[in-house]
Amino acid sequence: MSTHKEMKEKMMALISSAPNQRLRPRDMKKAIGELFRSSRLTFSEVLKNLIDEGALIYTYRDPCSFIEVPDEQGNATL
Repeated sequence: MSTHKEMKEKMMALISSAPNQRLRPRDMKKAIGELFRSSRLTFSEVLKNLIDEGALIYTYRDPCSFIEVPDEQGNATL
């Protein structure tokens, strides 16, 4: 299994198990970085792919941003 695919699966598992199915980007980077010892560029590429696929979305709740699993319509859950 490729590193990108493993990273995608782990990112989805982390968010799915998080409260409200969302995480702050820095928390996700830290967790994935510890597991894969990957560069920020690799993390950013994988995250962008998941967002482009519609599996994840960025949301903003002042003053924080989150990465989360969208609802069935592709919107933020809260």
